[in-house]
Amino acid sequence: MEKLTEEDIKNLDNAKLIKRMDEIIQSDSLDMRELQILELNISSIMDTKKVSALEENFKRKIAYASFGMILQIKYNNLSLAPHPYYPGDQQIIKQISWAERTQWMIISSRIILEYFMSIIYMIETGKVLNGTKVITESGEKIYSKFETVKRWLKKPDNKFNYFAISIARAKRYSSLKRDPEIHASTKIAKKVLTLSADELDDSILDLIKIIKNQWPSVIRLANNERVNGYQIIEDEFNDGEWYDLINSGDQEKIISKIDEMMPNTN
Repeated sequence: MEKLTEEDIKNLDNAKLIKRMDEIIQSDSLDMRELQILELNISSIMDTKKVSALEENFKRKIAYASFGMILQIKYNNLSLAPHPYYPGDQQIIKQISWAERTQWMIISSRIILEYFMSIIYMIETGKVLNGTKVITESGEKIYSKFETVKRWLKKPDNKFNYFAISIARAKRYSSLKRDPEIHASTKIAKKVLTLSADELDDSILDLIKIIKNQWPSVIRLANNERVNGYQIIEDEFNDGEWYDLINSGDQEKIISKIDEMMPNTN
């Protein structure tokens, strides 16, 4: 593939940009089968009815967000590959390698979530996802992107509320895994001290799995199609109850359930 400057990239039209993005995503065979099954490529979302109807410069924003999300998923797939250890390596080096990969997966998974929320919001609203500014009696208040998404999901006839349960799960995961590592005292460093960590904990993959498995449903909704079926995850969220509820169209109960699943999102 030809090397290009950033200026060259800016000058590519959308069709050529999307083609280049997909060529990069599909440039190796390590995870191609999974990517193909989940339709994880740029053209799959750009060819949908909703995205096709958008203005060209805005389509480009969605293309970049989709490319960023899929690259993050590929980064994580590569991080799962066993790391080589040289002869004579001690347990401490393996512990630090585990810590490095674990911390990366936690942070990267949050990046994937940010991209995912931005993509579905942009597809449906035609606007960039930002925090919401509200003027209250006590003065100006800024709501987070999570709160903006939550309020948007509660709007009547928003078919993208299908993803509320997935975003709720992802937010819970982020609160449990990312927030302590980024905003508080790292548990990973303490784990290294015990010399008891060796293999990656499967739970750090939860957020990535939740998001990437939803991509085919994003495409169907972006094509104004009905999503048939849903994934069932064994946790405190009730998938069957949620999807029955959104299919019922009972807006009052839908709003109440979103508030229940996504408390304190700001």
